[in-house]
Amino acid sequence: MGADLIAYTVVGPPKLKPSKVLRKKALAHAGHVIAAAQQAEKDPDFDWDQDKFLKNFEPEMLPEVASLEAETVLDDLLSVWEGNARDSTSRVIAFGKKKLRVLTAGEMSWGDEPEGFGYQTLRNADRLGLLDVLGIE
Repeated sequence: MGADLIAYTVVGPPKLKPSKVLRKKALAHAGHVIAAAQQAEKDPDFDWDQDKFLKNFEPEMLPEVASLEAETVLDDLLSVWEGNARDSTSRVIAFGKKKLRVLTAGEMSWGDEPEGFGYQTLRNADRLGLLDVLGIE
């Protein structure tokens, strides 16, 4: 037995500079996720099957997601994308005629979730649906 690498690896555009319209769309989507998490946290009869924003959530995730600030998570994601996280690395690769950035953030762990800025930012952005809205897979 030993430690494992726990990481997020994502692929997206080389530069991540969303337009005002895309930024507004991303923040609106994240706001809906946060509102749904807040509602689900308060309402014991919340209909999980009918909510499109909390599709892959577990009940224990709700308090953390409900407390996130969409704009902060988006700004942190843009910072990580530019290489401002010590627990992340990225490379721009050519894929045919298209260039893509491959970014990995994480750390070795004995089972606990990584605490690094890059990993936590990607996790939060993923939970809020920001990665999908911004074209990051």
